[in-house]
Amino acid sequence: IARKRPSAEPSLGDHDDSHFQVPCRDDTMRQLEQLGAMLPAAADRTTHARLLRRLADELARLRSGSSSSTAGNGAAVGSPAKRRQESPPSAAEPPNKRQHLVAAKVEAADPLAAPVRDLQMEGKREKAIDELISTEKSYLDDITILITYFVQPIRERQLLPPDQQTQVFGALETVLGVNKALYEMLVQGDNVGRALGNCAAFLRLYSTFCSSQDQRIETLNKILSKNTALKLFLEQTHKLPVVRKLDLQTYLSKPALRLCKYPLLIREILKNTPPTHSDYDTLCHAEKQITDVVAEVNEMKRKEESHQKMLQIQRILVDERNRTVTILNHKRELVKDQILYEPYIGWASFSRTPVRYLLFNDILIRAVEKGGKFVTSSLSDLDNVECRDFSATGKTPDKTVLELRLCTPDGKHEQVLALAASEEDKLQWLRDVGSAKEVHANTFAPPISTF
Repeated sequence: IARKRPSAEPSLGDHDDSHFQVPCRDDTMRQLEQLGAMLPAAADRTTHARLLRRLADELARLRSGSSSSTAGNGAAVGSPAKRRQESPPSAAEPPNKRQHLVAAKVEAADPLAAPVRDLQMEGKREKAIDELISTEKSYLDDITILITYFVQPIRERQLLPPDQQTQVFGALETVLGVNKALYEMLVQGDNVGRALGNCAAFLRLYSTFCSSQDQRIETLNKILSKNTALKLFLEQTHKLPVVRKLDLQTYLSKPALRLCKYPLLIREILKNTPPTHSDYDTLCHAEKQITDVVAEVNEMKRKEESHQKMLQIQRILVDERNRTVTILNHKRELVKDQILYEPYIGWASFSRTPVRYLLFNDILIRAVEKGGKFVTSSLSDLDNVECRDFSATGKTPDKTVLELRLCTPDGKHEQVLALAASEEDKLQWLRDVGSAKEVHANTFAPPISTF
């Protein structure tokens, strides 16, 4: 945009800012006014964001035109910049003061910087909100497909007994209802944070559904290995265009994926929401609520996985008389399942037998595999377990050696030297044992002795 030249160009000593102003063409200004007037009447967020981007682009173009015009005119004969180069410094104005005055004039010549920045941020905010709403709609469509083309036909045709239906599908209809309500509030309301905050408590329904997701899919795979009618139905359904060649297991995993994505979407909106915005506080509150829900789900999932692993271990864990060793306890959790190698003799082991160490939050079990079972050779309360880095004693150059003090089934204590697979495995085992002992001591028992 061509900058109009002042009829009478002032000298530097006049300190007149008029020649730094950015006059705009009438048609460009009218276009900006029309765009600005259209913003309140925008029918949807997409239109609103598009108009904001257009307005920001126009302002940026004006700003760019102003800069290029100033640069071009600065080299012209008779321009203020040219005269400043030719004019000798004034004795009344020190060079640093004159530079300050010039810098102030340049800043005054760029009044569009703040509006452009604000409009660009608003455009990014609207784009982030649009992504939240559009992905919510896609998620609703997927859950609707899951219920319409999988769950309901399976129930109607009785391809699964009621108990297995509950194990595989859970409360999908309830989950769908929560997200429908959230989607409607996002589309109809103007406060995204309030809409998310209102539904945050109901998203806790995901806790039970998502925490057992792996078990749910594992149960389905076991059923499919025996239920040929269900397998045939799923193969036929998989061919439907609306299903998009996605199998039932993929659809069942979508609720957990969606829940974990909410904090990321909210943070992107928050990043482009100024603290002065009316939606800022409610967004912060909603982000914390939903992050807490995700953490709760992850913790429940971790406990569920630990419980399932303990079930698998109990099936193969026996004592020396081949009797099942009961390890299931509602307070007990598996911390680490580690293979160490025994016995350790000198610098080289003539026989390195793999021994399975099962570290729980209250006990440590040492077992050796025999005939497809793991025979327990020691079961120690964590109060009676001590573990240290034997390599640090200087008695061996091997960096993977551990020293453990355990309790045998008859109540006697024994000390064992064992090798980890690597030095890092050794250090990690020491950290895991130390952490488990600390939690156990603070929760259940007094402090223990040391070596």
